[in-house]
Amino acid sequence: MTPAAKAKRRGTTPSAGPAARDADLISRLPDDVLLHILALLPDARDAARTDALLRRWRGLWARVPALRFSSRSCWPELRDPVDAGRYAALVDAFLSRRAAAQQTEPIESLSILFDAGRMRGPEVEPAVPSSMARAATGWIRYAVQHAVRRFVLDQSGPWNGEDLFHMYPCYRRHVDEEALLMDLEDLPSSIDLGTMHLRITRARIRFPATAVFASLTDLSLECIRIAAGSSHLFARFLSSKCCPRLLRLRIQDLRLMELRIEADTLVELTLEKLEKGCSLELRTPILRTLRMIFRGSRPEMLRISAPRLEELTFQKDDGPDHIVVDGELPFMENLTVYLRTHGHSVEDDYNDVGIHLLQCCTSVRCLTLHLDTMRKHLQVVDKINGRIPHLPHVTSLTVRFRSFHMHPFGFGLDHILTQCTSLKHLCIQCYVIKPNYDSESYSLCDHPNRWQSCILPLTHLQDVELRGLTATDCDLWFMQLLLASTTKLKKVNVSFDPEYMQSNTRDAFELIPRLGGGAWTYCDNCCSYEWKPCMSGEHISECDWAES
Repeated sequence: MTPAAKAKRRGTTPSAGPAARDADLISRLPDDVLLHILALLPDARDAARTDALLRRWRGLWARVPALRFSSRSCWPELRDPVDAGRYAALVDAFLSRRAAAQQTEPIESLSILFDAGRMRGPEVEPAVPSSMARAATGWIRYAVQHAVRRFVLDQSGPWNGEDLFHMYPCYRRHVDEEALLMDLEDLPSSIDLGTMHLRITRARIRFPATAVFASLTDLSLECIRIAAGSSHLFARFLSSKCCPRLLRLRIQDLRLMELRIEADTLVELTLEKLEKGCSLELRTPILRTLRMIFRGSRPEMLRISAPRLEELTFQKDDGPDHIVVDGELPFMENLTVYLRTHGHSVEDDYNDVGIHLLQCCTSVRCLTLHLDTMRKHLQVVDKINGRIPHLPHVTSLTVRFRSFHMHPFGFGLDHILTQCTSLKHLCIQCYVIKPNYDSESYSLCDHPNRWQSCILPLTHLQDVELRGLTATDCDLWFMQLLLASTTKLKKVNVSFDPEYMQSNTRDAFELIPRLGGGAWTYCDNCCSYEWKPCMSGEHISECDWAES
């Protein structure tokens, strides 16, 4: 065999000498670059294996600033209790070696993913959940004791129908509370930990009694279960006594009937899927943002003292049943409220939360209002009339109707518009659930023009957008009153629901009021129109001609 063939077989060139073959450009990089490369590996154990490459790499793994462990990198789906124990032991061994190396470089980030959620079978209970609770306790202590600055623990224990235990108390006798206990009551303080995200299923946690996390600013707790008789420790953990610099807090899937948060520095709070019917109390003097996403698990009561609140978010039919606000919310400029025009009886309190928020948010400028009109045979008591407070600072209003009949403009809207005396931008969106009527029965109204005697104080109105109209007389009467209430119009958009227009014999353009000084034009399709005033230099007669 020729030298060239031998070189080709070895993967080298004939001219490649020993120095060229042994060249290792990566190993020549500075330590900082190599540590950054090792920190990008998906699992910290991969970084430890580089210790066997060359002398240049020895000990570098012990100085990596970001450590990540993932059970999925070893076992994509943990199903054997033995494998779960081996994984916990591997993480413990690595952390022990890291601590024994006595390196001066701190651990910037420690992230551990332990996913045993797919385990099934009698051999799993209660050994695996209890061993996972012990492992999680040790990892939290390690993070606190070794100056970790960012700690993330995502631990999913074996599923065994825990929701059934929660829903049906008779099943709870099968749960060994002591075996699942994570006792952190004597956890030491930390001056380094700045971010902590905990997702721990199945375990019951007893939170620290005296620890102080002086640098903690970002805290996320998910699937947390509080050990019996220790709810006061959890309240202390969330308070300024324990976390004096906490800025952001997220709590998801917490089963606790009474939650009290007293945090002097908290700026952003997100609450998701709490205990249904629970009671919340917030004492947060500089809170700016409050997001509530309960997904059907609505709290019964929300008591809030947050005078600096600027953003409050919750979904329709997903907010608290009752709300009590200490004082006002003068910094709330954007607000979304859900109301119903009518109720079943005087005792119907669906609108109480929305009305109370309108009363407290006296400085709101941008208001989004979801307004439902009920079926005629259910409309018993008017729940809007006389309850809308004066909103002098609202300049932008969006009203989204959901109606079961063809005359949504006849209910509640006048009570709202008369209170918005500074309104400049108005958008009304209609969604009408189509009735089982023929087109003639719903295209013409069988009641008098209720807008004829109404006066709307909208002298500042400039932009109007009406969507989803159904080409009824109600639409025409309302548009005539609305557009005649102001002389400062700059733009008007009107669109009709195509589904109704297909079966309606009326020409939509005939319903649009004529406005002097401007022209109507088609937009996109025959169901949308736009009006704009004449450009400077144009003659009024030209605009009038364009309208016709």
